[in-house]
Amino acid sequence: MSVIDTEATAALRDLSRVTTLVEVAEDLEGRDEALQPLARRLRDAVSSQWEAIPPMRLSVAASVLGVDVKTVRAWMERGLLERASSASTSRMLVTAPSVWLVMDALSALREAGQTRGLAEAVMRRLRDDDLAADPEFAEGIAQWRAGLLADPIVLPEDDADDAAGEPASA
Repeated sequence: MSVIDTEATAALRDLSRVTTLVEVAEDLEGRDEALQPLARRLRDAVSSQWEAIPPMRLSVAASVLGVDVKTVRAWMERGLLERASSASTSRMLVTAPSVWLVMDALSALREAGQTRGLAEAVMRRLRDDDLAADPEFAEGIAQWRAGLLADPIVLPEDDADDAAGEPASA
């Protein structure tokens, strides 16, 4: 097993651990109010876990994502993957959270059979996820589904006749 394979295996293990914590926290957030403190503690644990996961070399990120290093570099330039700031090395590194987000989106896209245009598809999916997480957007969607999006339009009597194609009364 190469060094890259060893680092990729460790990164996948760490990212899997975070995924489990996030899934449990999300599950608890939709439940009883008494479970909310536990959900917050899990979110804090996720934050601590992110701090413990070191940034990845591009070759490790490529292995984790199932793409080549050139693709990882291009995705960094496009802002899809976040470059890690590291004063200790001149080597380019990417942050674990950005790899995790892209990995999650890529997994869903690949399951759906998409193999081309992945960068654009991942960007759209991440934007959609950000939008869906916006509480105002979620409230607007709920209102739309309930038919409460806007007040009904009430036309004055004369305008109502005009709208129906009848002449206005004088």
